[in-house]
Amino acid sequence: MELLTKKEKNRISCSLNQSQLGLFDTQDKKISKEITENVINSMEKCTPNIKSTLDVFLCGATTNEYYRKFFSTIDSDGIANISKVCSQLENNKNILNKVSIRTVFGGTNAMPFRALSYLLPALNMCEELKKINKDADIPNIEFLFMNGAGIMANALDPYKAEQTTAQFINVAKKYIEEYHPLVKDNVNFYVDRTFSQSIMKTQEYEQIHKILEKKLGIEEQLKSELLDMGKRRNAAQNSIKYGALHAFSQDGVVNHKIAKMSNFFGGEEQKDCEIIISIGAKPEEKFFKVRKLVAEEVSKIEYFKTKQTVQYIANINVPPYSPLGDGELYLQDALKNPSLILKARKVDRKNGEFGEYQVPVQKAIEMIIKDVDYSQSNKDIFDFIQEFSKTNQNQIIK
Repeated sequence: MELLTKKEKNRISCSLNQSQLGLFDTQDKKISKEITENVINSMEKCTPNIKSTLDVFLCGATTNEYYRKFFSTIDSDGIANISKVCSQLENNKNILNKVSIRTVFGGTNAMPFRALSYLLPALNMCEELKKINKDADIPNIEFLFMNGAGIMANALDPYKAEQTTAQFINVAKKYIEEYHPLVKDNVNFYVDRTFSQSIMKTQEYEQIHKILEKKLGIEEQLKSELLDMGKRRNAAQNSIKYGALHAFSQDGVVNHKIAKMSNFFGGEEQKDCEIIISIGAKPEEKFFKVRKLVAEEVSKIEYFKTKQTVQYIANINVPPYSPLGDGELYLQDALKNPSLILKARKVDRKNGEFGEYQVPVQKAIEMIIKDVDYSQSNKDIFDFIQEFSKTNQNQIIK
């Protein structure tokens, strides 16, 4: 490997030191000296252009504040993994085409309107990369809808879950075309129709499930947290099974002869890749720990190809696909009555204002409105939803 110059090492250190991201999987809350050394050792080059690309992935000070607010933390090993890929840009300007960005939506019988906010981190990341490397490829964006896993874990109605997912994907596709046209060709929507079921039928999955149960016997706090998450959905007994499935969808590529996700629009299957970037809400920290507990065992499965990974936690505490007990704005209601979007905007509680919608709803609405305002489109979110409703009456759930 070519040795880095002092100037290149300084660029890397500068990018890491100016990162606005915290760490969620280590005692050190900020990037440490040890992590910096790991990154330097993983990189072949660090030209000014490579540093600019690294700044995007690390939410560095050179990126705009609007973009940085989408992300909260990153896992410590992921920093070196993505840095290694960035360092290859000078020799291969299309290396980022070997990167898949995955955002996973859990299955649900009723999709909140705020689920649109879950699209934004991946879309904006790729737009920032596009600004720096205009003629180069950008990562593939994959939005995964785990209906099969949700039906198993949360006792969902299969027809309702499929109908709800279909409605949201159709809205999401139009949203991306309207407000993020530069990256629309890199986006695919994949639905778990048979994926989880096929995986769970294998002996290998059964072994991973048993190993996870055994290890969670030691990791009592993590086990308790998983079970509590399941209880909130009346499916505590399935929460560990659900956790075991995460490694198969986020840490590598499954042989398509064994199991595969369905492209909603009938396009290409999930691509092979060199690195998987996962972007999730706050609860994904727990599932990340679960994945790491069984990572070694999963890597030995013949039908599974382990990949290097990066895990980002977005500035979203409550998963947008998981409905709140009350004070929620549902997509189907917003489509029937777009004026509800304006009613769900943020209220000033300090001055005694209180709305009927909960804070996570209000925050997500503001995030979506800001994303729309930041785009090149002249259409506001109210007009967009109203227009979609008029032209897609058959896609609105009654």
